[in-house]
Order: sequence, then structure tokens, then C-alpha cells
Amino acid sequence: MKTPFATAPLVQALISARTTGVRLSEAQLQRPTSLSYAMAVQARVYEAIATSVAGWKVAIGPSARPVAAPLHPLVRDTTQPLPWRPGVGLEVEFAIELGANLPFRPSKDYSRDEIEAAVSRVYLGVEIIDSRLVEGSGSPFVLFLADSLANGGYVLGPPIRPEFLCPDNVQALAIFAGTKPIYSGQACYPGGDPLAPLVAYVNNPSDQLGGLRAGQIITTGSLCGMIPLQAPAQLTIRLDDTIAMLLEFTSDTGGELDKLV
Repeated sequence: MKTPFATAPLVQALISARTTGVRLSEAQLQRPTSLSYAMAVQARVYEAIATSVAGWKVAIGPSARPVAAPLHPLVRDTTQPLPWRPGVGLEVEFAIELGANLPFRPSKDYSRDEIEAAVSRVYLGVEIIDSRLVEGSGSPFVLFLADSLANGGYVLGPPIRPEFLCPDNVQALAIFAGTKPIYSGQACYPGGDPLAPLVAYVNNPSDQLGGLRAGQIITTGSLCGMIPLQAPAQLTIRLDDTIAMLLEFTSDTGGELDKLV
């Protein structure tokens, strides 16, 4: 019989990393022995830093296993300065707001049409990538998952047309740091369908924080890959040749993003 994984030491280490801003090396940590234990760790960390789940990042993990991590904090005011520190990155994404609960339904899988019908709004958004691990996404996946898939917050941008969720609806995306272009290409989800990870996760959920509920924001992947932010900057994000978001990252905010909300 396998010895159960003791989650408490990793939970405390990740909470400390969030509080102090000191990143941890994987060599310092005992990695979870399963994805279930990794999900338990992220849930206990989240319960220590927040009172409710504002949203989720869903993705496809190893062996095509769908996984999720809570978005924290969710920032709706795009005018407030955002904290920068070395190692921070960003991903421009589409996000949806759920208009209905999506409880696990073991007797019948949800179809894509049912998931699309549960979407009340579509947004442009920016995920802040700020791992508590030195190795970031290069860490063993169970540690990366325990660290909420490196989520450091989510900035919700303007509502956009629902047609952006169509796999064949491709628009131009450009990102500038000041006047310097740092991305220019298509706003295109690499898997083809931006709802596919959500459909997969709804039908095989594993979180321990109450599941997917109405009012939550869900993001399903980057439109541009992860872009390292090398220094504090004012960002301009243009979608379909229209200025969609203006953000300012500064090193003078006095702490992590969750201290500003």
C-alpha cells in the first residue's frame, strides 16, 4: 500500500513563496505523487489566500488529462498599475463568463454546444504568469500544477464578440511595450478550438474548490504564447487593429498582485 502524500509542507512552502516573493527551487520541495495530490495542494493554498473562486484556467495536461487552476486575483480595473518583477510574463487570451453552473454529470458528457450555451459573455484578457517555482513550467508537471499552473493573476479586459470563440475566426493581434513591438501575429488558439479544454475538463473535473459555477471567468489558453516581460512597461494590446487594452506594469506597486485587489 502506498504511503499517502503529506500535502501540508508543500502547501506552506507555496503560501510562503506568495507572501515573501521568494521563488522556490524544485530541489527544495517534495513533489506530489499524483495529479490528485497536486490538485489538493493548489486547493489548500487557494483557501489560505482567498474566500471564493473568481475563475479558472483550464488546460490539457500530460496524457491528454484535462486540468485546472484557480485564477487569483481577478482584476477588473485595467487602470491600476500592475506589479512587475524579474521572471514575470503575460499571455493574451480569450476568457468567458459562465452564465450557468456546470456540475459534473457522470451519466452523460456535456457537448460543445451545451458549453457554448452556458457562456454569458466573452472577453479579452491578460493572464499574469508568475510562478512561485524557479524552474516555472520546466518543473515536474505535478509541481507546476500544484503551483496553479504558474498563474499570478488575471486582468479582465473588454467584452468582445462571441464569434471570437469560433475556431476559424482568426484576427490580428499585436502587443507593444511602450513603442516596441513584442508580439505581432494572429490571435489564434494553438489547439484550434478555444472551448476544447473547457469541454474536456467539464467532463473530467478534478478540482477541490466547488467546480465550475455561474459568474466565474474561464480562460482556456494563450493566443500568443508566454511573453516574458523584461522590464516595467506600458503595454498596448491591439486586436483586429483596434486598441483593446492598455496596461501598466511597474516595480513600484509595493508587492504582489493580490495585495492590490
